[in-house]
Amino acid sequence: MMVLPAYLARQWKLLLLLAGCLGICSAIFYLYNLPLEAVGYAYVLCLALGLVLFALGYGRFLRRHRELERLLLQVREQVLPLPPPRGLLEEDYQTLLQALAKNRSAWAATARTMSCKTAAWTPCSASPCGNMPGFSF
Repeated sequence: MMVLPAYLARQWKLLLLLAGCLGICSAIFYLYNLPLEAVGYAYVLCLALGLVLFALGYGRFLRRHRELERLLLQVREQVLPLPPPRGLLEEDYQTLLQALAKNRSAWAATARTMSCKTAAWTPCSASPCGNMPGFSF
């Protein structure tokens, strides 16, 4: 998924609010018969402020996305070096991820132990479906 459309999809409520505010301001300016030059000047100032705030928010979003992609490459490690959480929900998600990683590593160790024990007492030809007719894979 491309990053800019994902950011816009994440901010859809804010964009809808801004469009609504612009519509209300336009209606009020029209009803008061304000000159078009004053209305245009106010919109340009709001647009400039909006673009600055958009660039700052998008930059943070992009940095976080790249950091998470980098972490995805390190997923095999025992403990992921997660960034500091930026709120209660992110802290909860990170706690959940750490618990899953701990549980996964314990499960993998148990699976390795079980496969070693099974390999020690079960020859390949004695597998349940190994020598039975009709069960060749």
